[in-house]
Amino acid sequence: MVSAIYNHFIASLLLLLVSKAIVLSQELEPLTYTNAPVGMHVLAVGTGYTEGAVLPDPSVPLEDAFVKTNASLLAYVQTLDLWGKSGRFGLVLPYATLDGSGIFFGEAAERKFSGFADPLMKFQINFIGAPALKLRDFMAYKQDTIVGFRFTTIAPWGQYDPDKLANIGTNRWSFKPEIGISKAIENWTLELSQAAKFFTDNDNFFGGQHREQAVFHATRAHVIYHFNRTRWLNYLF
Repeated sequence: MVSAIYNHFIASLLLLLVSKAIVLSQELEPLTYTNAPVGMHVLAVGTGYTEGAVLPDPSVPLEDAFVKTNASLLAYVQTLDLWGKSGRFGLVLPYATLDGSGIFFGEAAERKFSGFADPLMKFQINFIGAPALKLRDFMAYKQDTIVGFRFTTIAPWGQYDPDKLANIGTNRWSFKPEIGISKAIENWTLELSQAAKFFTDNDNFFGGQHREQAVFHATRAHVIYHFNRTRWLNYLF
């Protein structure tokens, strides 16, 4: 029983971390607000590959852009007891290789380079329905309704060259507060979250230009069916 709970938790964290660091734009994170035993430390390694056409900023004279990306990550998560409520702290350190091509100012251009991407830090507290429990006490826990809060920060510490259009780092901070709710009904778990992502300005974008981005709002819903404690099927809205 303890092993099944532990495996379920580890699988959830690995999915969360890999999807977050490698496919940031999609943010596929089922079971984000479920409870987990406190006092656990998880170290994960992941890798992924993507390729496809890219839509650049309209102000950039780039056409027919195509990018291949190999990304790897080292991630750490610790579950916390926060004033009797369960919480988590996570850190993701990604490394990427980017191979891109396109038509720039009417001429063919290519660039291939590697480096560290911007690190991600995440803090979460489930303040309703998810008490802080040790592993031995967690065995008797049964979820009903959980409400939680997450705060994600991406720091501009990745590799960045202002003289190049294609970069791994972003040279700007981003902050994303999010509130979510998770409801368990027999073998089903329903999750709904609302987030807003804020960006600082990049004052050194491609040769000293100023770049800013408006607040991005996102609503996400998951419908998850549990076959057992270690296997589930997720549908994302």
